[in-house]
Amino acid sequence: MSDLLLQEIDEELRREKAAAFWKRHGKLIVGIVLVFVVLVAGWRGYDSWQRSQQASDGDKLFSLLQQSGQQASNDTIKKLNDFAAKSTKGAAVLARFQSATDEARLGDAAAAVKSFDALSKDGSLAPQLRDLAAIRASMLLLEQSDADGVSARLKPLTKNENEFRHVARETLGLAAYSKKDLAGSARWFEALITDLSCPPATRNRGQMMIALLAAEGMPLAKVRAAENTDMPVQ
Repeated sequence: MSDLLLQEIDEELRREKAAAFWKRHGKLIVGIVLVFVVLVAGWRGYDSWQRSQQASDGDKLFSLLQQSGQQASNDTIKKLNDFAAKSTKGAAVLARFQSATDEARLGDAAAAVKSFDALSKDGSLAPQLRDLAAIRASMLLLEQSDADGVSARLKPLTKNENEFRHVARETLGLAAYSKKDLAGSARWFEALITDLSCPPATRNRGQMMIALLAAEGMPLAKVRAAENTDMPVQ
């Protein structure tokens, strides 16, 4: 039997095997290919829709922010909250921050603090945004002389690795001063001004408060001496 004949037989067997294989598995293969095509097309469609939705949300949010900037009102707050409930994540967060800000602008500090607290506890947000919301709530509480409320929200932000530690320490120092805790105030302002990364303007305000505390009988030397002996500062 010649090599040519053997080759033809071999090719024929291969065709028969291929035909049998296709007969058994052809539908499955076609199904897999179709599923892949649908998935790719669906993903591209979803990605395109998402980009379009983000652009649309951005335009709507810009319009709402313009309205808010012109005149804060309960109607604008409602529109911002409704928008946040159904928009894409980034736009929704901005809308929630603006809504809380408008509540404060309208004089409803309690509602604003509640809104900022909700943002600060939202685990889906970046840590920086949660910390910023805690600071905004604390600023409102400071205006109401709620030193304990300020302390509860800002103490976790005073660690050296937190990028908001300077504003947290300054606010805590002011909160302590507001309730006549001069020693506590001095400690926070000392932590503020001795941090080499503290911005110059913030350090200057801290030094002014240290001078004020000294004039009221609470120099840093007295605070440091008490710290070294574990004695309360009188």
